[in-house]
This record gives sequence, C-alpha cells and structure tokens, in this order.
Amino acid sequence: MLKNALADAEVTAVEVRSRAVTDGEVGNGIDPRAASTLRAHGLDASAHVATQLTADELADMDLVLAMDTDHFEDLVPVLADIDPSERPMLRMFRSFDQVAASEPHENQGVYDPWYGDAGDFRETWKLVAASLPALVDYVRSNIASRGNR
Repeated sequence: MLKNALADAEVTAVEVRSRAVTDGEVGNGIDPRAASTLRAHGLDASAHVATQLTADELADMDLVLAMDTDHFEDLVPVLADIDPSERPMLRMFRSFDQVAASEPHENQGVYDPWYGDAGDFRETWKLVAASLPALVDYVRSNIASRGNR
C-alpha cells in the first residue's frame, strides 16, 4: 500500500521494504484474505514472500515502521546496537494517522486481522490507508528529498 501511495505521489527516490520482525511466517506468501482485500483496491501482492528483518539491513534504512507495539518493542534493543549516526528512526505506522498521532505508541498499533474474517482485513486496510497521506508527505519531505542512504 505504501509503495503504491508513494508512486501515486511521484515519490520515487526511496525504497520500501516489508520485513517480518519474527520468523513465524518467513517464506510464506501473503494471507489470501489480505490478498483479496488488496486486489479489491487494485493492488497485487502475489509475489510477496515474508522475509525476516536483519540487523545489517537496519543500518541502511532511514525509517522503520512498526505495525504493532510488540514489533516496536522488539526493534528497540536491536536498534540500540546500531551507531547513532547510522540508526534509522523507529515509529509506529499509525503515528502518521491523525486519529492516532497524539496517542502514546502503545495505542498506535494496526489491528492484526489474522484470527478474524475478511471484514477484519477490510478494517485493517482502513487503518493503514488513514496513515498514508501524512506518511507520504513525511517521506517526501524528510527522506526522498535527501535520497536513500
């Protein structure tokens, strides 16, 4: 969704990666319910395969977006081991959502629809989509304008 939003906004001087914080789904494709929701919005994620984030990758990133509090907390000690001059900024994805932006990060998680039904995936789409306008503006102003590391 973010790649598409950035492309629509003609913000092309950045790389977007989707990575798993844990190894539980590594090697698996996208959940069929998520794929269906994305297809309904014209997005194709059929080539997506879950890949685990590595500490080496983090030093090459400018911004790391955690989807939930557990991911955020898992990333804090890993990022602490990176030289501050190379350390990417860590933010909750929904910190860019006007509804959630003023909340503490504990309240900015994106609901995980895994144990729900197709309606839960549609609700998650809405949560993610609500963050995209401000996130695209942030990337344009703070990352794309200076290029990738």
